[in-house]
Amino acid sequence: YLDGAGLEVASCLLARAFVGSQKPDGTRSAVIRPYTPSEATVGYLEMVVKVYPNGKMSQHLGSLQVGDTLDFKGPILKIPIYQNEYDSIGLIAGGTGITPMLQVAERLLQNEQDDTRVHLIYANQTKDDILLSQKIDELREAHPDRFTVHFTLDRPPEDWEGDRGFVSPQMIREQMRYGFP
Repeated sequence: YLDGAGLEVASCLLARAFVGSQKPDGTRSAVIRPYTPSEATVGYLEMVVKVYPNGKMSQHLGSLQVGDTLDFKGPILKIPIYQNEYDSIGLIAGGTGITPMLQVAERLLQNEQDDTRVHLIYANQTKDDILLSQKIDELREAHPDRFTVHFTLDRPPEDWEGDRGFVSPQMIREQMRYGFP
């Protein structure tokens, strides 16, 4: 879904804003952060950004209004994708890191010529922190034979049925198996 904007799947853009510490001359230093677009077409860019209380860039992005500008550099390719390169791949994401992982999964799953199976472990602090859940559910429903998702939460609600805690070697061994149950 990024091809229309000339972006490779899972490529990031470096965003720059002058919102850092104040210099003696009154100007502010540049803050540069990488962001992976979740949607992009010519003239349009959408990113998933979690605004953190002390995050200089995320606070700045959260305050932007229609017509404001932001400097970008890139794209920078992070994960090259090749059709049928592997029988099965494992993806591990936490928080907003889900964006490039979903791009990889979607590219592989939507290619009818590709048989790669995709296993995703997605870690968050709370259930409310799970981003892009609708897109995850759509991929899971559309590709039940090729796509599995395993959620883990650091602070789960009492009725949580997924894993609890951080991603561990044992969790990876159990969830990143070859083949599907």
